[in-house]
Parts: sequence; structure tokens; C-alpha cells
Amino acid sequence: MSEIIEAKKEALIAYIDEIIKEEDYTSYESFADKLLEERDARQVVSSILRHFYEDEFLPESYGEIQDVKVKIEDKTRLFIALGSKDGYNPGRLLDLLNKKAKTPGRKVKDIKIMDKYSFITVPLQEAEFHNESTEL
Repeated sequence: MSEIIEAKKEALIAYIDEIIKEEDYTSYESFADKLLEERDARQVVSSILRHFYEDEFLPESYGEIQDVKVKIEDKTRLFIALGSKDGYNPGRLLDLLNKKAKTPGRKVKDIKIMDKYSFITVPLQEAEFHNESTEL
């Protein structure tokens, strides 16, 4: 976990260094001056970090990373770059999936046809097949 937090901190420092190098901070200088009036600079910076990053840099805000177990019966949502403007309706899309990917219509659920694209829900096993071997 500490490696992740350190990587995030290093990325933030790199962003800050880049902003300073490009002098892309000047529009905030007067506000920065106002924030630093009668305030400790360390407390101001710490408060700004706390406000914008909340608990992102605190180790206790992260849980234990666990292995993810995917069940083969799980389902996933797929995007298809064909829609009603391409002449597709649920029936025609099911026919295409059956011809190109050998996916039976009974395995396809929750079909949503939009103008230029569609969404379908299929078992993970079918989604992997579509992803690896099919261009619709």
C-alpha cells in the first residue's frame, strides 16, 4: 500500500514541479499571498492537500488488497458500435451476434439500441470470446 501512496505523492510533486517550471501559477499568486497572511505556510499547504485529496495519501484509508475471483457465470456489459442509424434493432443485432460470434440470443440480455451504438449484457465467457475473436 505504501508503494501506491508514494507513487501518488511523486506524481503530485512532478505536477507541481511542471507548473512551477512553466510558470503556470501566476494567476493564483495574489490568492496565495492572501492565504499566507497571518498563517503558517506548512499549515496552509497541509490544509489545501487535505481539502482536495481528503484521505488519498493516508495509509489507513486503504483496505487490504485482495485477489478478485471472477465466477464464469458473472455477466458484463458490452458496447457495440452499431445502432438504429445503422439499421439495427434488437432482432437484427441478435442475428448478427449469432452469425459472427456464435452467441445464442438466449444468452444476450438487456439490449439497449441507441442511434449510433448499442449495449448488451452477456456472460463473461461470451464477452471474452467477442473481445478476442470477433469484429462486428
